[in-house]
Amino acid sequence: GPFGFIMACYVVIATQLFCTQYQDINIDSFGDLFKSFSKVFDTALAAYDYNGAGSQEIIFSGIMIVNLFLLNILLLNFMVAILSTTYSLMLESGSFMYKCSLYEYCERFMI
Repeated sequence: GPFGFIMACYVVIATQLFCTQYQDINIDSFGDLFKSFSKVFDTALAAYDYNGAGSQEIIFSGIMIVNLFLLNILLLNFMVAILSTTYSLMLESGSFMYKCSLYEYCERFMI
């Protein structure tokens, strides 16, 4: 859906940003687009570090903090959307499902 598109766009932009900015400084982590994508994806899964930027350590830490902040906002928004959808679906059919389950329970144990 739209969230996947937004998340993919953000990851592509962040990948290009980190690859362009740090490919000469940290070849192991940001040497090409695949390595940068892997690093950005690991950051989304909370597997990150602030080391490896050499003389630009403070700028790298700042960019990484902004990256983490934006990723957390996107993922929290996704979680709220899932919970909202689930709540609306359960609100519509919840009482009927409860009555069906209660009937099955009574039928099973009231014999």
